[in-house]
Amino acid sequence: MSTCLESWGWRTPLLRSRIEIVPFLSVLILGLFACHAIRADEPQSPKPRPPQITISKETTNVTGPLRKDGAVDYIAAINGLNARGVTPENNAATAIWQTVALFQEVAPRAVTEPARRRYFELIGLTKSPNEPERLLEYPEFLASMEGWRRPDSTRPPGAEWERENEHFWHAMDAPWSEKDHPRVAKLLERNQKALDLLVAAAQRSRFYSPLVLDEGWKFDDAALLPMLAERRLGYARFQLYARAMLRLGRGQVAEAWSDALAFYRLAQLQTQGADITVWTLNTLRGPSMMTFLKYANVPSDRINAWQADLSRLPKADSLAESWDRASRLCLLGKLTDIARHGYQRTTGKTIVFNNMNGTESFGRGKDDDAHAKTYRLFTADPRIDWNEALRHCNARVDVIVATCNEPSPSKRQAPLARLKDQTAKNAKRALQFGSQGNRLPADMTPKAISHLFVDAFLERVCQAADGTLTCDAQWQVDAIGVDLALGLAAYRYDHKKYPKTLAELAPTYLAKIPADPFTGGELHYKPEAESYTLYSVGPNGKDDGGRNYWRDRCRESPENATVIPEQAEPPDWDDIAIGLSPKKAK
Repeated sequence: MSTCLESWGWRTPLLRSRIEIVPFLSVLILGLFACHAIRADEPQSPKPRPPQITISKETTNVTGPLRKDGAVDYIAAINGLNARGVTPENNAATAIWQTVALFQEVAPRAVTEPARRRYFELIGLTKSPNEPERLLEYPEFLASMEGWRRPDSTRPPGAEWERENEHFWHAMDAPWSEKDHPRVAKLLERNQKALDLLVAAAQRSRFYSPLVLDEGWKFDDAALLPMLAERRLGYARFQLYARAMLRLGRGQVAEAWSDALAFYRLAQLQTQGADITVWTLNTLRGPSMMTFLKYANVPSDRINAWQADLSRLPKADSLAESWDRASRLCLLGKLTDIARHGYQRTTGKTIVFNNMNGTESFGRGKDDDAHAKTYRLFTADPRIDWNEALRHCNARVDVIVATCNEPSPSKRQAPLARLKDQTAKNAKRALQFGSQGNRLPADMTPKAISHLFVDAFLERVCQAADGTLTCDAQWQVDAIGVDLALGLAAYRYDHKKYPKTLAELAPTYLAKIPADPFTGGELHYKPEAESYTLYSVGPNGKDDGGRNYWRDRCRESPENATVIPEQAEPPDWDDIAIGLSPKKAK
């Protein structure tokens, strides 16, 4: 599976390639525990004794609501927290579902009718709405055009389709006209009504996409519908931004700003009660807004109005809030289910999105036999103390939350490195026991058993925290970049050129020049005639000339790309672009 930087780079490969997503509250957190159907010849854990779990802040974290069997209902708890203050009238998700997917068309092969009905009841859609023209995604649109279907397949021709797909991405690079990307223009014309409804939906103040656990589903399946909503909204947002650049090319600045602002607002809304998957998606918002501002030559008073629009954006949840609420409760819910039912090689449905023909299918992946054997060994031991296991899980998440709350990326490195090292060592020891036999040592204490099991369970979660913090740092750079891009745009209009230094923006265009979050020093800035290069040095703290491996390895623009031989060690380039001139920094 791609890292978050690879998956959400300068140009997102989401629409370009076949990817697999395990729909739990987070691909990087709970998707890491993906395991699959029980084989008939596989040994299973004996039926456990009913666990003695004390419901308290230290163990279960929340004390209700409770299920009929007396256990905490974590799905209801998460939904309850995220739904506070939400109504069908202020919930953007309610309007979005009527726009990006018809009420009846929600993954019929994977989602049962009761689950679908329950989901829509929770967001206030109790009956099928009047059906707007459904927003077609670009692969669907291409596949529907005459000449794009092969006689034996619904998949468009590979090479030709790839070339055409580039038009969609280049439509977001700069202002354009119908002559530049004719099929993209036809797509946007066909989707006009749906895109207008999406702009209206972005004006709402909340975003609530609930978890639903259907009968016979595993805990991991609860986020299937929210994951599908996130994916479809991602496609729709990109169309909004492409239309913004088309309108900018026509000189329709006000209409272009409306689309760009909706693109930005929807990203901001999606962080409410969100997991790190949506957070990663959210890092795309800054560079796109800054690209827009580079090409929108408007006077200072309009820039001031745009700044006011951005100041009224809906509140976004922080990464610390995401870990403390959604991720923590999901982990505790998964552990509680294992405590009550024993460890089984079962998980949710793996969603396979195939961009080549705009379809989605559902399949299964490969389980980790070593971890499965280890989990069975520890959870079947009668000495395991589930209260201690839950306390230890909370303590590990507390470290991640505290790390997320550190003010700068540099201060996050040491505590996270210690956490990763501790869990990795304990996980290695647990896996050694799992590989050696069917019993744990007789002298091992309940506390030791509980801690080793939890650390084996959480090892990859702690490793993934590194990626989420990188994404959060990207968000910090993006937020800085939008302010700078607004100031630079206003300065350029007044002076017919960009300033020689960022310091010239203060105090007229910006009250204060922000620093690079990774160093505390100045951002790298180089003005040019019609553009500028502006970037952060990124997590490695060194100047890579504006280059980022995951972005600059791309080969769709040979004149700008840096070609890295496949067998070579990837260079340690991780600069984060706020703005790059048409020719990337070398």
